Order: sequence, then C-alpha cells, then structure tokens
Amino acid sequence: MERESLKKISEIEDATNLARAKGKADSDYYSAVKASEANKLKLSKEFLELERYRSLTNNLKIYYGPNIPGIFFPNIAEELQKHSKGPIKVNVPSFDNNADKNPSN
Repeated sequence: MERESLKKISEIEDATNLARAKGKADSDYYSAVKASEANKLKLSKEFLELERYRSLTNNLKIYYGPNIPGIFFPNIAEELQKHSKGPIKVNVPSFDNNADKNPSN
C-alpha cells in the first residue's frame, strides 16, 4: 500500500511538472508570436525611413561631394548625376600657420 501511494504521488508530481512546462512553453510561444506581429506593424516602411533620417541627422560629420543627395533622396541623386557636368568642387580656404607668428601682415 505504501508503494502504491508513493507511485501515485510520483505520478501526480510528474503530471504537475509536465503541465507547468507546457504552460511555460505555450506562454513563450504566445509572447514570441505577439512580438512578431508587433514588429511587423512597427517596422513599416515609413517607420524605417523615419529612423533612417533620424540616424542621419544625428551624424555630426559634414561631407561634400556629388553623391551626398543620394543619402537622403536616392532617386534625386541619379537625376542630379545625369544633369551635372562633373564633380562638384568646393573651395575651402587654407589656414596659414605662419599668420599667428607675423601679426604685422
């Protein structure tokens, strides 16, 4: 009789553990499915484009050249390249290091 009661207790514990594991697995699956659905809604084309512009505006570097419009507007860059006669040149003044030493100039 003691063996039978120990066996029943063991079976009940096994069933409880199995039910707990199944519940956890179902919960994890449901969470993953809902997260996937939320990402599909959140990561729309418009949202990704907005994030692209936000990340580009956070960049503190300034670049010069003919391909810069292509970063923000890919289709416009092709049109500008077709109509331009060559690369865009920017004249940057040079700073003379000797100007500080000769203030008489």
